[in-house]
Amino acid sequence: LFNSISTLGQIIITGDFNAHHTSWGCTRSDSMRASLFESSQNSSLFPINDGTPTYISYSIHSSSVIDLTFVSSGLIPYC
Repeated sequence: LFNSISTLGQIIITGDFNAHHTSWGCTRSDSMRASLFESSQNSSLFPINDGTPTYISYSIHSSSVIDLTFVSSGLIPYC
Protein backbone atom coordinates (compact mmCIF):
# COMPACT_ATOMS: atom_id res chain seq x y z
CA LEU A 1 0.00 0.00 0.00
CA PHE A 2 2.58 2.55 1.08
CA ASN A 3 4.84 1.80 -1.90
CA SER A 4 2.32 3.17 -4.42
CA ILE A 5 1.33 6.25 -2.40
CA SER A 6 3.78 8.69 -3.99
CA THR A 7 1.94 8.57 -7.32
CA LEU A 8 -1.47 9.45 -5.88
CA GLY A 9 -1.05 13.09 -4.81
CA GLN A 10 -2.84 14.27 -1.68
CA ILE A 11 -4.42 11.37 0.17
CA ILE A 12 -6.01 10.30 3.43
CA ILE A 13 -5.72 6.75 4.74
CA THR A 14 -7.79 5.73 7.72
CA GLY A 15 -8.48 2.36 9.26
CA ASP A 16 -8.50 -0.05 12.15
CA PHE A 17 -4.79 -0.86 12.07
CA ASN A 18 -4.74 -2.32 15.60
CA ALA A 19 -1.31 -0.75 15.80
CA HIS A 20 0.31 0.53 18.98
CA HIS A 21 2.99 3.20 18.62
CA THR A 22 4.01 6.16 20.75
CA SER A 23 3.84 8.49 17.74
CA TRP A 24 0.05 8.40 17.74
CA GLY A 25 -0.57 8.41 21.47
CA CYS A 26 -0.03 4.88 22.70
CA THR A 27 2.07 4.27 25.77
CA ARG A 28 4.05 1.52 24.07
CA SER A 29 5.34 0.46 20.66
CA ASP A 30 6.33 -2.86 19.18
CA SER A 31 8.56 -3.70 16.23
CA MET A 32 5.77 -4.68 13.84
CA ARG A 33 3.94 -1.42 14.46
CA ALA A 34 7.19 0.50 14.22
CA SER A 35 7.47 -0.75 10.64
CA LEU A 36 4.00 0.73 9.91
CA PHE A 37 5.25 4.04 11.28
CA GLU A 38 8.47 3.88 9.24
CA SER A 39 6.57 2.95 6.07
CA SER A 40 4.21 5.86 6.52
CA GLN A 41 7.09 8.28 7.07
CA ASN A 42 8.95 6.95 4.02
CA SER A 43 5.79 7.58 1.98
CA SER A 44 5.42 11.14 3.34
CA LEU A 45 2.27 10.19 5.23
CA PHE A 46 1.86 11.42 8.76
CA PRO A 47 -0.42 10.24 11.58
CA ILE A 48 -2.84 12.95 12.69
CA ASN A 49 -4.31 11.18 15.70
CA ASP A 50 -4.29 13.47 18.71
CA GLY A 51 -3.89 10.77 21.36
CA THR A 52 -7.61 10.36 22.02
CA PRO A 53 -8.27 6.64 22.61
CA THR A 54 -10.05 4.85 19.80
CA TYR A 55 -10.41 1.61 21.77
CA ILE A 56 -11.52 1.38 25.40
CA SER A 57 -11.66 -1.86 27.38
CA TYR A 58 -13.84 -1.40 30.40
CA SER A 59 -13.19 -4.94 31.62
CA ILE A 60 -9.43 -4.42 32.05
CA HIS A 61 -9.57 -0.63 32.44
CA SER A 62 -7.30 0.25 29.55
CA SER A 63 -7.45 2.25 26.37
CA SER A 64 -5.34 2.68 23.27
CA VAL A 65 -5.10 4.48 19.96
CA ILE A 66 -5.35 1.72 17.35
CA ASP A 67 -7.62 3.28 14.73
CA LEU A 68 -5.42 5.60 12.73
CA THR A 69 -5.58 8.34 10.15
CA PHE A 70 -2.59 9.20 7.97
CA VAL A 71 -2.48 12.17 5.60
CA SER A 72 -0.03 13.41 3.02
CA SER A 73 2.05 16.40 4.08
CA GLY A 74 0.04 18.86 1.98
CA LEU A 75 -3.10 18.10 3.98
CA ILE A 76 -1.63 18.59 7.46
CA PRO A 77 -2.58 22.31 7.63
CA TYR A 78 -6.23 21.33 7.11
CA CYS A 79 -6.36 18.74 9.88
